Amino acid sequence: MPGDIILFGRSLGGAAAVDLAVSRQARALVIESGFTSTRSMAKTMPVFRVLSPLLPKNYNNLKKIQDIRIPTLVIHGDKDEIIPFSMGEALFQAAAGPKYFYRIKGAGHNDTYVAGGEKYFQIISGFVNKTLPLENGKQ
Repeated sequence: MPGDIILFGRSLGGAAAVDLAVSRQARALVIESGFTSTRSMAKTMPVFRVLSPLLPKNYNNLKKIQDIRIPTLVIHGDKDEIIPFSMGEALFQAAAGPKYFYRIKGAGHNDTYVAGGEKYFQIISGFVNKTLPLENGKQ
């Protein structure tokens, strides 16, 4: 059932999860280490900066997330060396809500679950449990 699906996308997979959340039914969305758009991302990389205007517009997560009306959790490491932390903050700000943000102190791009430790898993499971459908008024 679509109401049982929780979309989870990490890094580039975050764009796929956002795209699915716009076009399909799901219970919730988790974006970890996501970027705002391919063009914005390219501007952060010297080798691609010149080409950024030529990149396709289809991965504009910042625009698409405004249309998502399911609970959304944005996770981002504040030391992410690939996708700037500010992009995670921007996605959270643009999300329609209900929305939640988990800043992982000291986490880079590929060590969020290590830097976050047990709390990382507690945040995700807490979010998932919070979005469970009610049966007979109980979770």
